[in-house]
Amino acid sequence: MKKILVISFVLFVFLAMVSCAGVTPAGDKILRVRGTVDAYTPGKTISLAEKMEVTAFTNEGDTVNVATPKPGEYTFMITPATDVKGTITSGIRVLIRYTESGGAKTAVSIEKVWGN
Repeated sequence: MKKILVISFVLFVFLAMVSCAGVTPAGDKILRVRGTVDAYTPGKTISLAEKMEVTAFTNEGDTVNVATPKPGEYTFMITPATDVKGTITSGIRVLIRYTESGGAKTAVSIEKVWGN
């Protein structure tokens, strides 16, 4: 009986953790963009060039939206809470995780994927 209770508890905790993946503490969906940096102003904004892939995920990790936006469409605000990994310069490829509310896109994290 104890084994069943322990297994049930572990399963419950695991499912609770999985359901929270891909959302911010405020409950906003986290979207991802991969692209080449067009312009970068540290601490303020980052803009990506054309030919980007945009993917949104549900809380379960399923892909719900894949699109290729128009050139110059994505500019992200950078806050002090934004996690920037690597040295970001124009021309490198980055992965940006962001939230969107009211048309404003705010970067949660920026990660250098490759480039000089």
